[in-house]
Amino acid sequence: MQNDSLAPGFVSEPATRHPRCREIGRLICTDVGYALHRSDGADLWLEMENIPQNLIEREVVIAGTLYGLDLISVESIGPALG
Repeated sequence: MQNDSLAPGFVSEPATRHPRCREIGRLICTDVGYALHRSDGADLWLEMENIPQNLIEREVVIAGTLYGLDLISVESIGPALG
């Protein structure tokens, strides 16, 4: 879609919407970053500003935005109750 208010040659595309998600699993630390290890064996990579050191290797619940199949931008994290 061409937008006439932009410089010639630039194309304006609509923003991609990413789904919100809520996941439960074990917070793990790997050589390349942090991940949520789910009970089905899948690992979801986590993008977080603050790393809750007290929750590493514990069951947690996270809420955030899913990008692709396995990257979550975390907005909140806490211990899983139960």
